[in-house]
Amino acid sequence: MISDNAWAKLTKDQQNVLYEAGALTQKYVQEISEGAEQEVLQGLIDDGYHVIEVDDKTPWANAVSAVTAPYEKKQAELFKAIKDLK
Repeated sequence: MISDNAWAKLTKDQQNVLYEAGALTQKYVQEISEGAEQEVLQGLIDDGYHVIEVDDKTPWANAVSAVTAPYEKKQAELFKAIKDLK
């Protein structure tokens, strides 16, 4: 995190380095998160839980839409990013 004031004091090259570092960090965190998620999932399966993979989450999204609608209006960008996740 950085304030707008501090960001404005950086050169374009410094800003670019921070953008690149952020992109690399995001990729790394995504990779380790996916690995950790798979470990937890496998642990649940190993413990006897039945896991059902669902390709079409539309029915669930529709079921909760009345609850999420007010928040979607306030945080449209966040909800779009969530919906775009694969």
